[in-house]
Amino acid sequence: MWPRVFLVLILCITALSVSACVTSHDYEAELTCEQFADNSHQSGDFVLEVGDKLRLELCSNQTTGYQWDYEFTTQNVVKEEDHDFQEPEEGVVGAAGVELWTFEAVGEGTTDIQMEYSQAWEGGSEAEWTYTVTVTVE
Repeated sequence: MWPRVFLVLILCITALSVSACVTSHDYEAELTCEQFADNSHQSGDFVLEVGDKLRLELCSNQTTGYQWDYEFTTQNVVKEEDHDFQEPEEGVVGAAGVELWTFEAVGEGTTDIQMEYSQAWEGGSEAEWTYTVTVTVE
């Protein structure tokens, strides 16, 4: 009986030690409306490890019918973990808020996340702003 209890205890301690050594990192990029007004085509580069998170905060004004959408150039490198919209703090009707995107690195390789701020309906404005994020996962 004691050898089994001892073995289970050793396995638990080993598992906890290994999990403590494996850490993920969070990376962030925030782009304001002013930055897009200066240059409507932005880009960024990130080097991540599997398990790391990339959080993008992009100016967005949903009252205008515009919204962000994206495509990956290579699959299975990163995946979308979360997408949310944060209302403007001022509480001013028509003011811009922030679209929050969180991606997780899931496999080694390189992909571009091609983000586009457009009006989704037929005849709506396309690619008013773009943001190309090159992600390399090592």
